Amino acid sequence: MIYKKFIIVLLFTFLFISCNSSTDPDQIKNNYYPLTSNLEWEYNTINEIGYYDTLGNIKNTEIFENGNTIVSIETVGESINNFKDLIKFVSYEVGQSNLKAITWYQNTEDGLYCIAYINAGAAQPVIPKIINGRRYLRIDDLKQINVHLNFNLALNKIADDSLQFWTPPRKVLAYPLTIGNSWIELQIPFKRDRIIEAELNINIDGVNYDVYKIASIWPTFGLIFNDYISTKQGLVLREILADSVIITTAESPDGIGFAKMNTTSKLVRSNF
Repeated sequence: MIYKKFIIVLLFTFLFISCNSSTDPDQIKNNYYPLTSNLEWEYNTINEIGYYDTLGNIKNTEIFENGNTIVSIETVGESINNFKDLIKFVSYEVGQSNLKAITWYQNTEDGLYCIAYINAGAAQPVIPKIINGRRYLRIDDLKQINVHLNFNLALNKIADDSLQFWTPPRKVLAYPLTIGNSWIELQIPFKRDRIIEAELNINIDGVNYDVYKIASIWPTFGLIFNDYISTKQGLVLREILADSVIITTAESPDGIGFAKMNTTSKLVRSNF
């Protein structure tokens, strides 16, 4: 049986950095983002799944509208344990404001770091199945990806309201924002690098944005994961592409086939 409906929790957390008024304007463009409490964004996510037949051709495609997610900066300058001047982001799916994800970031001279989080569904990382000597993600694993700057693959769907820390803090963005700049985002539970590939002008629902395309180097899972970030509006588009994803059922946990998945999340509203 093929899943006919799923929800990928979109927990978008955008990054903004406060800047010194004496900084050169060109440097501001490349390095800093304005940060203010009460900024708010709304994102819409659509998932497209193409199911392969036994010959490796897409036999049918389904498109799912996953609804909208609200993201806001709740406070600036919080302290947790020995960490000070943290930026607190809160996000939730529209209609599910009782299930909020909270993430705290710290801005430093060399980048933006995720320090701590309280995240619905975040748990231990998924260890992908190995079938016929190859490593795969299951379609059910991708359902549980929390899409924000420090997202995990998660084992359960139960909200976890405990405060958890990244050890060491997770580097989600490196300065300066310039083409070719790359960094190690994390090493454990899997290695993932990020790189600023290009400056582009993209159109989203009739609005043009000048953006940096930030890609991921993620060989463990073979995912294509791109962010498109505007220095004026922030994260305006995210895409996750996954091929050869295993379709599993309770009766066939090792899989009954493969699918190609494309998840696109776009900015539809902001309050600034």
